[in-house]
Amino acid sequence: MRDGKRDLLVCMGMLATVVAVSAGVFGLPGHRHAMSAAVHGSSDGLPDDLSRMPPTAAGPQAAPAPVPVPSLVATQLAARLSSPRPVDAYIVYKLLASCANARERAPGSGFQGGHVDRGAIDDCEGVDDALVARRVEWLSSAADAGVHGAVADLLAQGPQGQPLATVWHDPRYAAWREQVVGRAAQAAARGDRDALATLARLYADGSLPDQGADALKYQVAWIDVAAAANPTLAQPAQRARYLEDALVSVEHYGGQLTPAERAAAIAAGHALGTACCGT
Repeated sequence: MRDGKRDLLVCMGMLATVVAVSAGVFGLPGHRHAMSAAVHGSSDGLPDDLSRMPPTAAGPQAAPAPVPVPSLVATQLAARLSSPRPVDAYIVYKLLASCANARERAPGSGFQGGHVDRGAIDDCEGVDDALVARRVEWLSSAADAGVHGAVADLLAQGPQGQPLATVWHDPRYAAWREQVVGRAAQAAARGDRDALATLARLYADGSLPDQGADALKYQVAWIDVAAAANPTLAQPAQRARYLEDALVSVEHYGGQLTPAERAAAIAAGHALGTACCGT
């Protein structure tokens, strides 16, 4: 009896050894614990490393929140707002002005003219209204630095971006009007074609009072510039006839001038056109 029990224990030990060795050979997890449990027994029947594993979280993990993508204008502004380059200041103004126009003309805004499409409004998503309201500051900076076209844009609106018609003849804005016209005259003398065209238009449509010599000078200068840019007037004879006819149409600007003053204004106009734009 005792021999049979001893043989049974020997067989069980040999079986446990075979199982443990097989686990080690074939890379089964927890083979050391299996051997220990087979020989010595385990308090809970599990390998120690499995009993210490944390419980698996219940349910699916929440998806991360989407990262907002900056709008087109916001992205372009971020690259230029802190730039020291005057041309970037002008681009900032143009971007902010596009947002002002889009928001003023948005569907439901009460604007009486044509509305802009939804894409123009989406392009300005995230651009601060306070920044849009300050757009003329960047425009003025660009004009001070001599960026071509900036002064003409200054003359196309009020000092805070108001519609020009609401401020141009308002006595409260007389000092601003005089100052911005002076800036346009300086820009035209430096070669700003847009400033010259704007001054000629303001005299022609009566927005600026007819000051005789100045009005005639700017009209003649712009006629020269327009003629030089017109490919149909490439022949000198054609251009001469055009200038003669055009001069007749602006003679009323020199109506109160003496012949000498009139001749001086016309000469000054030709000289300005040449200095500005190489006519």
